[in-house]
Amino acid sequence: MNKNTPKKRQIGPPTPLYINGLLNPLAFNCHSYAWHNSKGDPSDPGNVYSPPFWDNDPYRDTGGYHMIPFSEANQVGDRLVYYAWDEKKQRPSATHSAIVVEVNSKGEATLVASKWGRDGLFIHHPRDIPTIYGLPNPTYRAPNGKIYQSRIYFRKN
Repeated sequence: MNKNTPKKRQIGPPTPLYINGLLNPLAFNCHSYAWHNSKGDPSDPGNVYSPPFWDNDPYRDTGGYHMIPFSEANQVGDRLVYYAWDEKKQRPSATHSAIVVEVNSKGEATLVASKWGRDGLFIHHPRDIPTIYGLPNPTYRAPNGKIYQSRIYFRKN
């Protein structure tokens, strides 16, 4: 990022998982925000023990979308899934989802909107993410020696 890259700004409040020791029924996360308009994915069996508006698996959400090659221009409304190496599974795993809200004249995504877990909703540059979601680089070398994409864009069919 250069000095002209916009800084992230919070546009929505945090939604903690618990309030006064009780599960917050209104909590939602990044996958829910990006793929389900913050309404969660009740059809996903992996979400059964989560708040109703939580979504734990963006892989199930990409139906009706196609993967965009990194060389193709982005469009407002494209979805973005971030990946990082999962030591437990020994493979890349989805860590975060976002929605493209601004592109430059070259078709590069310059701003995305995403929910940061229990924290707030943010507008930010696609590379300006918490380290728990992965690296800002477009690719990374995993412990197995292979190179993987750290983010993949999707577009509605």
